[in-house]
Amino acid sequence: MSLLKRFFRSQTPSEKAVDPLYNAIMSQARQPAFYRDYGVADTLDGRFDMLALHVYLVVHRLQQDSGAEGDLPRLLPERMFREIDRALRENGISDMGVPRRVKKMASAFYGRAQAYETAKESRKELVDALTRNVFPEAETGEGAEKLASYMNACMERLGAQTIEQITEHYHLDFAKPEDES
Repeated sequence: MSLLKRFFRSQTPSEKAVDPLYNAIMSQARQPAFYRDYGVADTLDGRFDMLALHVYLVVHRLQQDSGAEGDLPRLLPERMFREIDRALRENGISDMGVPRRVKKMASAFYGRAQAYETAKESRKELVDALTRNVFPEAETGEGAEKLASYMNACMERLGAQTIEQITEHYHLDFAKPEDES
């Protein structure tokens, strides 16, 4: 679609919801408690892991409801990768290197999402998936245990929300990081 057509056409409800939902996800993923109390590395990789985890949680919730806007589960990860692309370019990564890095991060995101989806019913499997993906250098599984509790609390809270609250009011009821137990 040409740039002019894209500019002048009206947005679908899913397209209107993407930016405010992504901003809410980003805000939650940046909560200092993840880095201070949970032991997530305060690095590019650690921040990516928290962003990917929260995008997964919202996409998972949207996919649970057959009445959810069909494009939104696809548009949220796309929005995340556009933002990652922009951030890499702003941080001086060469134009030639950005697509390769974004592709690698997309593969990592979808791998993590699949691991979390597969493990969500088993506490041990979820802790193992979090240990592999978020805490590969950790000597103990304490951070992964706390993060698994947090994820379960978020799935419960997000699951209790109506799709309208999420897609029309742009409200995401994430658990507070310190409320995970």
